[in-house]
Formats: sequence, structure tokens, C-alpha cells
Amino acid sequence: MGKSTQARLLVEWLERSGERARLSREPGGDAFAESIRDLLLATRVDPRTELLCFEAARVRHLETVVNPLLAKGWWVVLDRFSPSTLVYQGEALGVETVLELERLLSIPLPGLTVVLERSSPLVAMEVGDPYERGDLELWTRRMVHYRELAGELGWVTVSGEGGEEEVAGRIRPLLRGVAT
Repeated sequence: MGKSTQARLLVEWLERSGERARLSREPGGDAFAESIRDLLLATRVDPRTELLCFEAARVRHLETVVNPLLAKGWWVVLDRFSPSTLVYQGEALGVETVLELERLLSIPLPGLTVVLERSSPLVAMEVGDPYERGDLELWTRRMVHYRELAGELGWVTVSGEGGEEEVAGRIRPLLRGVAT
């Protein structure tokens, strides 16, 4: 199943395990970042403007939501973060450009990045989030890019094939050794 479902299931599992956990998304997470999300979903802009908007929303999200929770020892599970930006905006502007900007903005690397790998796209490619829409060729190119970056940057690739709980069962063991 999809990344949003798995992120939600992971937070629910952490909470049942007695952990304090929060699910958030990017772009979004607070009112300012959500307004940037709404603007980007309503208006297509050039790749540089899009990247700068995403990073502005990310900095705000980190400052108002993520960092305060991490400082209190919470788990924070994000439905998208900088790895998505590396694939989507990195495709247009180059991965090094995105990495350089994130270094300048002091955006930290995630403690764990899980890439769900599927043999075919979900229905979301046809409806819903405009960033997920596209043709099979585009989806395949992005999946290859995720695989390449996973190998280079130490992301974990997990099969997204099967039922929700089956996929969740592949993700949960990955949290061992990841600090809160």
C-alpha cells in the first residue's frame, strides 16, 4: 500500500508500543507550510521557485513542529521529506543543487528513510496529488531515481507489494537502533 498509509500505521504501532509519536507531512505540518502546500498545488511554477517554496515550508515545519517534538523525545514520522525533494526537484535542477541548498539551510538528514518499492504505480498516479500524476514512464524514471539515491545515501528500500499489514511488518523492524 502507499506511503501515507504506511506512515499512519507506523505512528499507530509506535503509540500502541508506548512511544510518543506524531505523523506530519511535507509540504505542510503547520498553518504557514500548509498555505505554501495549497499554493503549490493550485499554481504550477518553475522548478527553482518550486524548490525554494518547498524548502521555506520545510524550514518552518522543522522549526515549529519537528524539532520541538524531537527535543522532547518523540518519534516524528514524515509523509515526505527531503528525499522526495531530491527525486522530484532534483530531477529538474540536479541532486547536488538540492543538497547544497539543504546544507545552506541546515536541514538535517532523516534518521531513517524508507522507500516503498512497487512493480507498478498506485491509483494515486491518476487522481489526487498532482505531484503523483503522470505517465508510467515518468513513474518508472522516478522509481529508478529513488533506487539510485537509496544506494548512494543509505536509504532503505522495502517492498510495497502486498497488504497493509504485510508491508508494515517489513518496516517496523527497521526502527531498531534508530534514536528517538
